[in-house]
Amino acid sequence: MPIGLADVKPNPGGWVSQEVLIVEDDRALARKLVRTVESAGYRARLAHDGEAAMREVAHSNPDLVLLDLLLPKKDGRSVLMLLQSAEATNGIPVIAMSGIFRGPSNARDLTQAGASGFLEKPFSAEDLVSQLHAHLGPPKEPVVSETTSARVSLSERSVAEVLWDAMQQGLTGAVHFRAGRHHKVVLLDRGEPRSIRSNAVRECLGQRLMKSGRIGEQALQESFRRAKSSDRKQGELLVAMGALTRGELDQALARQAEGKLLDLFAWLEGESWTQAGVTQDSLASPLEGWTQRATILRGVEMMPLDWAEQKLAPYRDCAITREKLELSHAETSDAVAALLKCLEPGSKVGELMQPHAPALFGLWLVGGVRFDEKGSKRTGATPVTAEQLRELLATQAKLNHFQVLGVSPNVAPLEIRPAFVRLAKLYHPDRFRGVPSELAALAAEVFARISTAHDTLTDPQARQVYESELKTGKSAEQQRKDVRRIVEAEQECRRGEGCLKARDHEQASAHFQRALEFEPNEGEFHALYGWTLFLTKSEQRPKAIEHLKKAIDLAPQSPTGYYYLGQLLKACEDPDGAGKMFRKVLSLRPEHVEASRELRLMQKRFREAHGSKSGKLFGFGRKK
Repeated sequence: MPIGLADVKPNPGGWVSQEVLIVEDDRALARKLVRTVESAGYRARLAHDGEAAMREVAHSNPDLVLLDLLLPKKDGRSVLMLLQSAEATNGIPVIAMSGIFRGPSNARDLTQAGASGFLEKPFSAEDLVSQLHAHLGPPKEPVVSETTSARVSLSERSVAEVLWDAMQQGLTGAVHFRAGRHHKVVLLDRGEPRSIRSNAVRECLGQRLMKSGRIGEQALQESFRRAKSSDRKQGELLVAMGALTRGELDQALARQAEGKLLDLFAWLEGESWTQAGVTQDSLASPLEGWTQRATILRGVEMMPLDWAEQKLAPYRDCAITREKLELSHAETSDAVAALLKCLEPGSKVGELMQPHAPALFGLWLVGGVRFDEKGSKRTGATPVTAEQLRELLATQAKLNHFQVLGVSPNVAPLEIRPAFVRLAKLYHPDRFRGVPSELAALAAEVFARISTAHDTLTDPQARQVYESELKTGKSAEQQRKDVRRIVEAEQECRRGEGCLKARDHEQASAHFQRALEFEPNEGEFHALYGWTLFLTKSEQRPKAIEHLKKAIDLAPQSPTGYYYLGQLLKACEDPDGAGKMFRKVLSLRPEHVEASRELRLMQKRFREAHGSKSGKLFGFGRKK
């Protein structure tokens, strides 16, 4: 789904709506689910196994998890139990899905385990969207105006300036550019360029490859035909067809992304706006290796010379001073290198505008040079001193986001933007160009705090989290640490399970003990530790039983504690107690193979010992 494009229906602004984490190991089905979720107006993230799902949750909580039950590395039921056991994640709705575990009884068991809904495969897109609407509500279209900035005319402010401002503000989101029917979107992550999306047909991969002579018309049309009838991307299909090698495809994708990005800097008309909260677009081209400064310094080379000269005209009489800014090889383009070679002490802007205006403008924009304003035509320079800015920073450090913007805690979303604009007029980096670098750096820090307050309070989800932090004193980072602790506990548990299969009971017990140190209230860990403790040291039976009973108390709907307690009682020659535990396992999980096998063996031994053919062992099979 294109992000923020006007022709996307039914929710043009869906990328600021709720986020769904899709956990599905079938990659073709996963892509279909992503398209369904995104076309319905929600955002989507992907994980292909249980451990990856927990890492995604540890990174940031989604609004809903769509969870397959049969997963590699960690099955869906275990993921569900982990999410339910942590305070930071037990409020996330989970919709389970499966084509193996079917019927009302499975749906009921999953609901008891904490699932919010259940979908039997195969299910329709309408079924999925209906579940999303039931648990998340419709996509939050009205939010778009609150997380989207005011539109800027590209005839007044260049693409380079718009992008640099968003980068310096540390934006995580999308920077949109529209000129007529053309629309491009640059995605930033904490100010760093990550990917770019374009709706220009000439910039699609197939067209670029044919234009460069890498593929012919027949290969282009065949790849289009196959792409429409499958879930595979055009580039992958061209490799499968033998039209390209994998190396040639990787190079072509990198050149495609570069072309999309650099072409943007030549736009002199149109409009731009930013949209906070956008984190991904499955159809965008990744910008591998692009830094903030490389983006600007390479991009400005595409600016027409007269446009760059117009931007520098107010500083024509200013002396140029080079700042202590180390540029990497990738950031030092040929144009920048040529400019620096000509730059001498006392050089003035007007003297280097021909033919270096684009490179000089870019270098000034990123802080590589400053202009001494003595004699400049520029007016209205800021009267703020460095000492005043330091005092303001010290004050800001003691304030919450509402106080930084000077608004009340119950302020309406639409009233936040005007408060931000008032402060931006005083402290925006534009007002501090050409001033000493220390003053500019202090102003940038002040403006960054103002921007952070604005971005947090205009994003409904971020604001909700922030307000919760203010009330509880528990930060989102602390919640993320809680989830990371769960992930570490799970890793120890997985290692223990591996040792248990290898019959290394002592090492398994040590891993399960460490898992309990990370997560002492996880019933599964108590069950596994209790069982391996008994296997390692039979004299520890009372302590092992204590852990197994605690496992049952903590997770009464999990069969693990009952099963291992049954095994322990069986080993201690208590068949009545063991049979009771195994039957409890089957009442919770009818398909539990091990418990069924244990009961059949016990039933067989009972018949052999008593000559009974009734098949009724310890009440098994009796009417209730």
